[in-house]
Amino acid sequence: MVRCAFCGTEFDPQEAKLSCSSCPLVKMCTHHRCPNCGYENVANASIFSLLKKRKEGIHVKQK
Repeated sequence: MVRCAFCGTEFDPQEAKLSCSSCPLVKMCTHHRCPNCGYENVANASIFSLLKKRKEGIHVKQK
C-alpha cells in the first residue's frame, strides 16, 4: 500500500497505474497517481528509504 503525500489516502500502486494507462510513459514511470486527489507521488528513492529506516531506529549499513 502507498500513502498519498498530499491527502493521506492509502491505495494500491497497481490500482494507481490504471489511471495512467493512456500515458505513453506508463511502462517506465515510477510515480503513483492518487485515485482520490490525482497527486503524483514519487516512488521511494533510496535516500528516502535510508532516512526512513534511520528515523525508525533500524541500523543501516553504510557503504
